[in-house]
Amino acid sequence: MLRGKGFSVNARNISRPQPSDCEATNRSAIIKLRLPQEKENFSARLIIFFNCCAWIVAAYRPESGADVIQSWYDWSWFAFLLGWIYLAIEMVATGIVELMDHRTQPMIPRWLTWFTFFGALALLGAAGPAFFKSGPFAYHGLLAFYLPVIIWGAYLALTTFYMMKGFERAPDRTQSPTPASTAGTPGDRLS
Repeated sequence: MLRGKGFSVNARNISRPQPSDCEATNRSAIIKLRLPQEKENFSARLIIFFNCCAWIVAAYRPESGADVIQSWYDWSWFAFLLGWIYLAIEMVATGIVELMDHRTQPMIPRWLTWFTFFGALALLGAAGPAFFKSGPFAYHGLLAFYLPVIIWGAYLALTTFYMMKGFERAPDRTQSPTPASTAGTPGDRLS
């Protein structure tokens, strides 16, 4: 039988590691908050990379016909603007995880969580360029470009600020006991 802090393994019993204190729970909450962001950040990097490639292709051969250059230019802008759906999914996933933080002082304040949900809903306007060529829903319009950029910047800056603040915060020792922590002494959980 293997024994260690918070887990035990033998041929009959394989159990997951249990947080042994609030500090481990705090790290777990941070990891839960970061996973959706890491997945979506990878998608955002790919979107930006391919958009830049399309802009470079459009500029690389200026002797090509105007319709070819315009097609590459339109493709890159549409891919950039219609990629906001991935950000909206990230914001909803992050907001759901933030609502699962039941500590007396959650890592991300509730007002920011609700701002995150509102921002995800407001990003639906970024789908406008697929249907409009002019006005606020066009690719250069207020609701399709400027509002999503402002929402994304505020979301990124505020979430990063509060997560960094969470690293500096002392573990919350006033959490309600979980079934794993009331199962007996720490030695009982290890066997």
